Amino acid sequence: DYVYAILLAEPSDRVARARSFAGTSELLERGVRSVSVLGSTADVAWERTADSLDVVLPDGLVSEHGGPVIRLFLEPEVQRPRTDFVQD
Repeated sequence: DYVYAILLAEPSDRVARARSFAGTSELLERGVRSVSVLGSTADVAWERTADSLDVVLPDGLVSEHGGPVIRLFLEPEVQRPRTDFVQD
């Protein structure tokens, strides 16, 4: 599963900070497995802290209409064991 973060402009320090995806945020119920930036094949350095998800944007991104788009690959969903309450 994926979640996308769409930036309206490229940050001047080339680090995208998504506070909505912070480690303490309840918006994402699953962990982040990996991160990529659309339009780039480069490996992306990223860190999920208590305050934000920080992504170092790769060089060479070209966008005529706004900022970069970051794709988060989520950890697999854990299937909880089912409890049946039907009595025999």
